[in-house]
Amino acid sequence: GMNWDFGKDEFWAGVIGAASTAALGWFLDDNLEFAILPFAAPVAEKVGFYFRHFWNAGRIYRTLTPEQKENISLGKLFKRGVKGGSESLVDDITIHDPLYVPMMGAGVHYFPHVPPGIMSALTYAIALCAAAGVRVGRKEALYWNKKRFLKKNGFEVDRYYESRFQIRTEKHPDEMMESLSEEFGLPEPLTLDYHDRYFPNELPSYSGRTAKLRLRSRGLGHSRNTRYPENTRTSNSLQIVYTRAGETKGGVEQCRYFPVRKEKIYFPLPEDMPWELEGIDDKKVRDIAMKARIKGMPHNDIVFKRTYAYNKDLLVCTDQVEGIERPFYMTELKVRERPDVLIQAMRHIMMECPIVATQTTQGKHDLLCNY
Repeated sequence: GMNWDFGKDEFWAGVIGAASTAALGWFLDDNLEFAILPFAAPVAEKVGFYFRHFWNAGRIYRTLTPEQKENISLGKLFKRGVKGGSESLVDDITIHDPLYVPMMGAGVHYFPHVPPGIMSALTYAIALCAAAGVRVGRKEALYWNKKRFLKKNGFEVDRYYESRFQIRTEKHPDEMMESLSEEFGLPEPLTLDYHDRYFPNELPSYSGRTAKLRLRSRGLGHSRNTRYPENTRTSNSLQIVYTRAGETKGGVEQCRYFPVRKEKIYFPLPEDMPWELEGIDDKKVRDIAMKARIKGMPHNDIVFKRTYAYNKDLLVCTDQVEGIERPFYMTELKVRERPDVLIQAMRHIMMECPIVATQTTQGKHDLLCNY
């Protein structure tokens, strides 16, 4: 669908454009309307692309601590706002305006009795829908090219569907795992230690896909079944994780499901984890990570134990975060090729514990950290 950042920017620009067109319509002679009105909105609207970004910059600045304000000035946040507004502005100039101007000109010529403000608003909306389709296609091409560039530099891609639930601690994690294992025929669960370090980033979004930049260390683990040997190796990686939430309706039972499409683009790192991006040995990968990170903003660490079980169709895991007291834990469901199995597992959780389980599209980082 349409990228909502572009849509929000275009909304405010459209309000200004329609108002300016309506105002000019009061004063212009009929002979001048055809020559001037089609260009009124494209000229007047441009300031509207920055309103939302400047407002957000001020809102973010007010939430910073005094220590953070020493590294992050209001001017730096406004500069990021200019960058965000300019991206939508470029798309408006290159995609929306070339559609709007001839359509508005035709409207003024063939429907001269329609008030200019109304004609501008209608034309603007039609051109916006067409521009959104073109923009999505362009964004998909950019995303494909981004992945191709990363794979060329040694990254690998893991794709799957995921669903997350916050489960209140009244339902013990072992009970949840046993219930799902029995329902879907999963084997004995395993437990692993994880340590994630998240870095604030400036990675672009693509058609609703948002990105996280993190270092992940998957450490030692064990199985409750003593027949399985302990995991004695640590797996480390730099990860760029793109997620896009969707919605599926459940038919007869009227449930709403919000699965997430996730693409984990990762680069394997040595067993001796470099916990700072500057410490990554591969220069090209280090440059990619450093360019993506927002300088001056602190990272966030999340340490958790993951208990998981899986078969060829479904992976189920429960995550218990260490060092942070919360009245819930996270349960995640993951599938690669069977979205129907994901929906069945989501339905099972919602029916098994409708009071203590809350479906969410947010991950542990979003729920526990400030950015």
